Amino acid sequence: MDTSNKVFTFEASDAGEYFISFVVSDHNGELGAGLMKVNVAGFAKLWSDIYFNGQKWLGPLTVEEALDK
Repeated sequence: MDTSNKVFTFEASDAGEYFISFVVSDHNGELGAGLMKVNVAGFAKLWSDIYFNGQKWLGPLTVEEALDK
């Protein structure tokens, strides 16, 4: 009987609202079910614009910025 499995992993491919259904057991035959709402924020920029020798080098757009253009 494994009683140390109290973690789950969730990965979202896009920002937005997700609903995750789950079932837990007490290892004595009792079960419980639930629904969890997870809000995934947009991914942050890894770096901003760079200014060098009087020129501005643009950092990469986030997915949201690219879709807005």
